Amino acid sequence: MESARAGIPLISMGFFADQYRNGRVAERNGWGLPFDKRLLLNGNEEFKKAILKVIENPRWIFYIHYKPHFKSSL
Repeated sequence: MESARAGIPLISMGFFADQYRNGRVAERNGWGLPFDKRLLLNGNEEFKKAILKVIENPRWIFYIHYKPHFKSSL
């Protein structure tokens, strides 16, 4: 949740308790992407795809460049 306040998009890989829910909240609100850690058992290709999805998404790039405006809207 701190990343929303900072205006930083995230890839959430839940390990415990509310972390899974927080990842879904980030996705639902458009500032994050949940990632299932079990996908790493088959290599890192899916994680690479998740990273590319975040850094190539125009909406998330906008948040990074205009953090002050994003933070003030929270």
